Amino acid sequence: MAAIVLADVTALFAEITAVPAVVLAWVNGNGIAVDVFDGEDGDTTKIARCSLAAHMATLFPTATAGAAGPITSETEGGISRAYGAIALTPSELNRTPYGQQFRWLCRMNAGGAWLAR
Repeated sequence: MAAIVLADVTALFAEITAVPAVVLAWVNGNGIAVDVFDGEDGDTTKIARCSLAAHMATLFPTATAGAAGPITSETEGGISRAYGAIALTPSELNRTPYGQQFRWLCRMNAGGAWLAR
């Protein structure tokens, strides 16, 4: 498997200085259907993974396992926090230039189909 690491993301997007481990694990695992691009070891797949990782790192810089979505509620006394699911819709991907690049790669390579099957 041609997994990406932080150095791959920063090589493309120097302004990204951190990507949560849970985000890297997801984009390297079942987060992207690599056959839609150019396979596990392909350059387009690598760029797609880096773009999606940068997008998610921008929106969810402190993501941890089980806590990667937007905060939907908080309680102070007794400490409680709830997270919503990450929605990778076109409008969500348009929120960052990295998500926009990911969408473009999807349109160019797969007609928009990109989630793992």
